[in-house]
Amino acid sequence: MVSKTDFKHNPAERTIETAGRVYTDFELTGDFRLLRQANYGEGFRMATFGEVLDLVHQSYLNQGNTGADNVVRATRQFWLSGNTVAYGGRDIITVQNFPEIKEGRIIMDFEELESLLNEGEDLVPGVRISRDGNVGFVLRNKVRGGWHDETQIRGSLYPIVLALSKNGSDNMADISRVKQKSAYFALPTVGKITVLDLDEDDDRLGFGGYYWGEFDNGRHSFGVKEK
Repeated sequence: MVSKTDFKHNPAERTIETAGRVYTDFELTGDFRLLRQANYGEGFRMATFGEVLDLVHQSYLNQGNTGADNVVRATRQFWLSGNTVAYGGRDIITVQNFPEIKEGRIIMDFEELESLLNEGEDLVPGVRISRDGNVGFVLRNKVRGGWHDETQIRGSLYPIVLALSKNGSDNMADISRVKQKSAYFALPTVGKITVLDLDEDDDRLGFGGYYWGEFDNGRHSFGVKEK
């Protein structure tokens, strides 16, 4: 289980400091392309999906703090995304932070990604990541879509590979425990690139993506300070 960390909300500067990072305390909206180019403030960029998950996780554990409550509200009202996409291969699901956009479309260079992964390491057994931590993959037959309770979430590789973080599954499981809700995992459609989503509905948590493209509007994201 991931531990609760300090959660410092600075309303004057519109920032939240938690999980070892500084985030904006406000979310911006748009499609994936617009969110990547949006102005989150000087020194800030669009958070990756793993960074968004860390912020949401700590916010659910620190409810009662104004900044945390705002993040929880956004998770309940909107689809939260990060600067991360996944490709649904027939046998492999590949995840990439900071993907290239060319002529308005998301581009994944699979030869380059394969080379980066070959030079990488196992994050956990079953999930391999590049040396810089921005690319990862898992075998499709090692994960499953559909409903997951807290225990099943904690044992799944899917949140780990989407977040590109060892804490991914524990983070999602903690949110499930706090809300007493199961999560529905959406796996990328075979042959499609998808923008990722995290949200809370009345009866479930939503996580992953089937085929949500760069032009799909109504996405929301938080900024994170460049290190």
